[in-house]
Amino acid sequence: MAIVSTAVRRDRRWWQAGALLVWLLIDLGLGIWEMGGWKGFAPALKPPAVGGWGQPAADLVTWINAFGMLTGMAWPLLFAGLSMGTLVFLRWRKERTRYLRIRLGLAVLAYFGLTAAIPFVGSSFPVVPNPGGTGLPTWNWPTGLSMLGFVLLALLFGRGSYCGVICPAATYWGGLGQHFIPANINTPRARRLAAGLRALMVGLFVLTALLSIADTLLHWHVSVYGTDPAVFFSGVTWMVIWFLMLLVVPFLGNRAFTRFLCPMGATMGWVAQHGVWEIQAIDPAVCASCTDQACTRSCEVSLPVGRHLAEAGRYRSAACVGCGNCQAACPSQNIHYRTALDWVLPRSTRQPAPVAPGLPQ
Repeated sequence: MAIVSTAVRRDRRWWQAGALLVWLLIDLGLGIWEMGGWKGFAPALKPPAVGGWGQPAADLVTWINAFGMLTGMAWPLLFAGLSMGTLVFLRWRKERTRYLRIRLGLAVLAYFGLTAAIPFVGSSFPVVPNPGGTGLPTWNWPTGLSMLGFVLLALLFGRGSYCGVICPAATYWGGLGQHFIPANINTPRARRLAAGLRALMVGLFVLTALLSIADTLLHWHVSVYGTDPAVFFSGVTWMVIWFLMLLVVPFLGNRAFTRFLCPMGATMGWVAQHGVWEIQAIDPAVCASCTDQACTRSCEVSLPVGRHLAEAGRYRSAACVGCGNCQAACPSQNIHYRTALDWVLPRSTRQPAPVAPGLPQ
């Protein structure tokens, strides 16, 4: 019987992966249609100084540019936000913990205010005309200020301020992704692999940034396929790998890219470890006697929250994305998130609202 159930689960995962692929293709198709169909869209795929679309690919960057054009188009991002945002809204209506309702609401607002809006209004901001020889407009001072802002928010409110609100993954997986949490791979080997991959991505992130600075300021003439190293790494990471990882979520679990590969999330997690954010047990004795472990089972990134709260009464981890699921799932409402708000508001004003009988947890 166990063999049959395992086979059924595997078949279901293939169907889920296929459904995600169909959704992605439909989303891209709507974007192409909005741009005037294939004839109106194809000229935009002509990569700068490489060759025309339809010619044999001169190098790898040609195909990366083409794929990036598809996944970074304004209308597909808008359509994706509408579909995924609707699922988040339906979940928001059911949730009763104050933290989670605020986080989900801010995530949807951030998606439409940043991810979906930037392609439409980005041209009005100061740009670098031709960074790294790519011909792609890039923000100048707004990018620097936003990065400083992300670091400050992570110090004050934890990694969740970025991964749980600002990042588009918060909207994509805040609704649909909850279905895939039971599929999270959480063996000791998987955790070591995830830590190693995150370290590798952060290392590449730092290395390409330094090479880009050296190329720009010291004129080292460093490039990857004729492209600025940082621009190339960013394009491959966010325009290609990020979207390809959507298709393996049924097999690796919710937020697969966040857990295994995201350099930005890993950096924000490291910053948050030196900041204020901490998961705390309101009454450590309650967690010590708890056998339910609902907090651990509900975690979007499968952290052992319950074990640490039972042993130490508090927990902080660079991998915590501040999803809020552990607080919402706690049957005793015994979990508190320490943030910078603790400095200005008494804890009692920020506890979860009581859950009335019959309402979903």
